[in-house]
Amino acid sequence: MKFNRHELEHIFAENLSSPVFPILADLYYKNKEYERSLQVCQIGLKYDPENYMGQYFLAKLYIKMNKIKKAEIILKNISNHDSCHINAILKLVHIEEKLGRSTNTIKKYV
Repeated sequence: MKFNRHELEHIFAENLSSPVFPILADLYYKNKEYERSLQVCQIGLKYDPENYMGQYFLAKLYIKMNKIKKAEIILKNISNHDSCHINAILKLVHIEEKLGRSTNTIKKYV
């Protein structure tokens, strides 16, 4: 089932703990509405801190905002708890290389 922006916003507004928040955050991100995306992630993760998709979009926002170390912490958390989240792992490896982390550190995630 696919929802449009208005429907997603309505679902989220009616229930801030709704699992649709990562989808809405991604939609805002793709539309370059970064502040809105950040707000949705922060609210959604307040209610569902274990939501790794929500954490992933928050990390993407931090990268966009040049808060690389915050993104690194989140991506490490995701990769430690969800080893199948390939996008998070790839972003983490890229960040680790950018930050000049050791090869041994990077190898843990590959």
